[in-house]
Amino acid sequence: MVIKGFVCEVQSAELLRHFEERIAYHADRERYYLDQLESLPEVPPGISNSSNDLSTSFRSHRASHRQRAEMFQYYWNHLPVNATFQLSEHELRNLELIK
Repeated sequence: MVIKGFVCEVQSAELLRHFEERIAYHADRERYYLDQLESLPEVPPGISNSSNDLSTSFRSHRASHRQRAEMFQYYWNHLPVNATFQLSEHELRNLELIK
């Protein structure tokens, strides 16, 4: 048998559990960054300081976590049950199964 490339076989049940964990993680991080944003002191318009940099950073991180949570939720909603997936290293990383 010849196998081209490297793939791992992952059962849909394992992926569903993993997706649930990632949804919860990213939703929690999104809430964290929202809390951080709300705790920043208000800065009058036109004034630049480090709080503005933090605000931009918190907004960016929050959006990133929201997008990841939405992605995992979509996968969770549409994943076929009782299936085996052959995932490449890139796919394993994208799905946050490996770092």
